[in-house]
Amino acid sequence: MLPSRILSVSIARPFRTVYEFAVDPRNFRQWATTVESQFIQLNETDWIAEFPEIGHRVVRFTPRNPYGVLDYCAFSEGDLPGPATPVRLYPNGDGCDLTLTRFKAEGTTQEQFESECVWMLSDLTRLKTLLEG
Repeated sequence: MLPSRILSVSIARPFRTVYEFAVDPRNFRQWATTVESQFIQLNETDWIAEFPEIGHRVVRFTPRNPYGVLDYCAFSEGDLPGPATPVRLYPNGDGCDLTLTRFKAEGTTQEQFESECVWMLSDLTRLKTLLEG
């Protein structure tokens, strides 16, 4: 079992508004700082993007659903998809809560894992600021 951390932000916008923005892969680049280029759509769920340090990757997004599931995974073209990054959106009164579970990959130091968590939380905070601003 891998160590994990659940990162969370509350967003003072209606669930449906946040979901409609977050489920659209074309908006991913506005809040996910790891993406360097525009997405190129391959099909309903798969897009091509350029990432720093890892290069050209397919990003697979969970299709629209009524449950607030926003999972995604990135992998090299021709490879099988790796584990998904679990992302969930939950209604919370007039707003909503967004969570992302980050798993510590084998071979990753604790310092690297902590840095990844800080980075991912900053992306979630960027999404919050974008939607609340």
